[in-house]
Amino acid sequence: MSAPTETVAQIKIVIDVSERDAARTIAGLIEETLDPGPHALTLFEVPGGGYRIDAYFDAAPDLAELATRFAETGLTGISSPRLEGIPDLNWVALSQAALPPVEAGPFVVHGSHDAARVGRRHGAILIDAGEAFGTAHHQTTHGCLEALARFAPQLEPRRVLDLGCGSGVLAIAAARLLPHAAIIASDIDPTSVDVARDNVRRNGALGRVRVVVAAGFAHPTLHQGPPFDLSVANILARPLL
Repeated sequence: MSAPTETVAQIKIVIDVSERDAARTIAGLIEETLDPGPHALTLFEVPGGGYRIDAYFDAAPDLAELATRFAETGLTGISSPRLEGIPDLNWVALSQAALPPVEAGPFVVHGSHDAARVGRRHGAILIDAGEAFGTAHHQTTHGCLEALARFAPQLEPRRVLDLGCGSGVLAIAAARLLPHAAIIASDIDPTSVDVARDNVRRNGALGRVRVVVAAGFAHPTLHQGPPFDLSVANILARPLL
């Protein structure tokens, strides 16, 4: 069976509304009236007053039907829906360019778009924004990196676990700090594990870090050998417990 193809929005309708409650009503009507409905819908306050609704589709919807439904509400201050094309841009590259390098202790976490600027210094860790959590722009990742840099060399652990590894950034950092430690990174999400394994390879740590799919500790690798001397777990408290 072939894999399902992802539908990408090709066009959007735009409506300007003067009042917030009316904008919410119109946004709801768009989702309820059209079949198929929009792939995504946004409602933003416009600087200077009013609100703007953008609804994204892969083909132009019936604007006349929408205008009729808008008129039936009796609301005022609503523009006629208009069509706008979506520019064919590399949205991944644009979003990555908006993420500058992050310094955390001795580390500089950066995307491939900043590789030339950062260089190949010892603390440079290449992590592109993607489907797995962990680019160091979030304060918890930043804090874990700083804590690793502060405590790991003092503890001199021989066996390290990165539980819920996401992008693998903490496991890679541990490999840089602890050249003699065996490091295991695990995550419940197979996609994250694939991303982490690729990041480990790109950062030259394949021989140092093993990445596995595991729900918590439910993997034989986590039970082999002596206990872990150091564990890092950058996940929420409730799922961690």
